Amino acid sequence: MQHRTPRRPLSSAAARSRLRSCVRAQPNGIVWDPVHGVAHHFFQKHLAAQPGGGPVYGHFVSKDLVKYAALPVAIWNGFDYSKSPPGVTTYDNQAIYTGSAFVVDGAGPGGKGPGVINLFPGLCKKQYYADCVEHPGQGTGTVLAQAVPADYANDVLLVNWTKPSYNPVVKDGTRDPASPWRTASGSWLTRTYDSSIYGAASDADVVAGAKNAFLERCLHSTKNTNLLRQARGTKHWKR
Repeated sequence: MQHRTPRRPLSSAAARSRLRSCVRAQPNGIVWDPVHGVAHHFFQKHLAAQPGGGPVYGHFVSKDLVKYAALPVAIWNGFDYSKSPPGVTTYDNQAIYTGSAFVVDGAGPGGKGPGVINLFPGLCKKQYYADCVEHPGQGTGTVLAQAVPADYANDVLLVNWTKPSYNPVVKDGTRDPASPWRTASGSWLTRTYDSSIYGAASDADVVAGAKNAFLERCLHSTKNTNLLRQARGTKHWKR
């Protein structure tokens, strides 16, 4: 008799998303907005603006985690549609991959109080973005960038997201950053799919999108632990 490992049950929202279409995947960026009291859920939606191939950031919301409402695409590749005319973002014009959302003090309306920030990986090509570091054999590079609500105070469902001009925060990054967490010292850390660790020294550095000052890829060792300790005084850094 053949034994099969039982599949992990899907959440009701994820199940409904899968049933509606095969072009939705990888739910991510689940976060509670402390300003408007709404839960946000992002996912990979297989659409793309030219010249990219996708995916982009889909978006749905809930106030009770039982009933959900679908919203327009939150983050498009290559464009910032919160602006008129749309802003062009060459650093992510190939795709928007799985990211995470988190609540940071000072990211609320008017720069006061806690608010939501999206940290996402964008795919680039050197022919469009000169600073793109293309990965061998892939033809694309990966940056880490941030998106914030375009009109936080008045946009209750956070339909419109903007990519601040400081982007990208990391030019040579890796995809799928986990939900960032705040350490006891006040710094922020996130781990990507290949176990690289990125960090920012403070809430203020996250909100300001301070450029990374430590980008050397390090292995797990005592020497590199010391490097991490030294890097905590910098802006954005990576292990």
